[in-house]
Amino acid sequence: MPSNPLSQLSLEVIVTTAAFERLREAWDTVLTQSAHKEPMQSHLWLSAWWRYFGDGRSLAVGLLREGTRLVGIAPCCTRDFRYPGGLGFRRLELMGAAEGESDSITSEYLGLIAAQGYDQAVASAFADGVA
Repeated sequence: MPSNPLSQLSLEVIVTTAAFERLREAWDTVLTQSAHKEPMQSHLWLSAWWRYFGDGRSLAVGLLREGTRLVGIAPCCTRDFRYPGGLGFRRLELMGAAEGESDSITSEYLGLIAAQGYDQAVASAFADGVA
């Protein structure tokens, strides 16, 4: 439970594979503290997904902390996208999302990972961080 439900969480964004791999233990700790302990949100699952489907994407994993304690993870990546004959842009996606527009290979239970009692604070801090 947040020590102060109105406290601000800090957001750090991980962009390298090496930094992502070093998160394994801390990631799984937060997942076990979560109300939603889905295997497809585990570091093992998403790191395997990243190895196979990460080409053409860049890591953008958000780490949300209360002080020094990791309380939330936003398992995200970015990729360039262009509408046919139109505007190109970089979009933020959840890791495990559809591999390609036509393939629609996707994991179940995508979303933010938050320690029990931090769901709202993590969602708010993430939304503020990407706004």
